[in-house]
Amino acid sequence: LLLAALAAAQDEAMVRKAQQGKDLMGAGRFAEAAVLYEELNRSLPGTPGLMLNLGMAYHMSGQDKKAIPVLKQAVERDAALAPAWLFLGASLARSGDPAGAIDPLKKYLKPNPRDVSARQILAQALFDTGRLEEAAAEFRSLHETNPQEPGFLFGLGKAYEGLAQQLFEKLPDEGP
Repeated sequence: LLLAALAAAQDEAMVRKAQQGKDLMGAGRFAEAAVLYEELNRSLPGTPGLMLNLGMAYHMSGQDKKAIPVLKQAVERDAALAPAWLFLGASLARSGDPAGAIDPLKKYLKPNPRDVSARQILAQALFDTGRLEEAAAEFRSLHETNPQEPGFLFGLGKAYEGLAQQLFEKLPDEGP
């Protein structure tokens, strides 16, 4: 009975900490939420949902270098954890690894094709890695569904400009 009472008290404390972390995230206090989620992850190591929460808190507080390994572990433990793929891709892109961001973003977008923000990050990652035809297709689709957003048309124009430059550079090799 004593052990059961201690376990229940510990569970209650963890539930309170998880709720407090959620409240801090909702209030935009991401660094503080990360501290709570670190504690929860130490108490319940290997829990994909808690890893996701910690990775999100790190990402949202600008700590992408810390977010990446946590989110990688989360998707290794539960590949169906779609938000973890999103935040992993976004953290990789923002930390200077656009090539590494592409696959996680595509995995997230497979069941969530209408997520405009994720598609924009993917389009930019494709552009940044020189995959200009794919980037142009993403930016074109984004512009078609969101014509009021000038950034998508700008991205499409930059992708076309890059494609034109590539073709121009090939001209001397093609002969007269």
